[in-house]
Amino acid sequence: NSIAFLAQTVIMFYALFFFLRDGKKMLKFIMHLCPLGDDREILLYEKFTSTASATLKGTVVVGLIQGVIGSILFWACGIQGAAVWGLIMAIASLLPPFGTGIVWFPAGVVMLITGNITAGVAILATGVLVIGTIDNFLKPVLVGKDTQMHPVLVLISTLGGIILFGFTGFIIGPIITSVFLAFWQIYEHMFKKQLSDDK
Repeated sequence: NSIAFLAQTVIMFYALFFFLRDGKKMLKFIMHLCPLGDDREILLYEKFTSTASATLKGTVVVGLIQGVIGSILFWACGIQGAAVWGLIMAIASLLPPFGTGIVWFPAGVVMLITGNITAGVAILATGVLVIGTIDNFLKPVLVGKDTQMHPVLVLISTLGGIILFGFTGFIIGPIITSVFLAFWQIYEHMFKKQLSDDK
């Protein structure tokens, strides 16, 4: 599983490099082949790019918030290098299979083993109830605001994407959903007269 996750991560960033470098050429080629018409093709492209950008931005922002909370928590519990551990938590939040729990859970266990019961319980409780779950509430709101998607839809598409595609699913899921909504919008526009007649 670790090797597969590492390979998937490398492939994603490798593909992302070429998308950023050759994105405009690829877009022109795809729009040339697509028979939907320029206006509809531009709509699909805007949905794709805005969702990808919003998902990445939301993931980074939530990761930074988790890192700040973790840093304050570690400082309050007397753990040295709290700022560094907070930074590591922020980076770890980008890895869905592990997440911030790879930092705060061992820290809480060590505190309990060494007799610091209050600090250990505080770290584990805050990790489970706040740090570990805050992304489920904040990310859908942040991504939904930029993509004009309902937060519940963002949450479902993100979780579904991770289940189906693994690590890369946190981007692929919302993109697929937003493109589907764009097609829905195109369909509604193309058959507007027929739909109004059916009422």
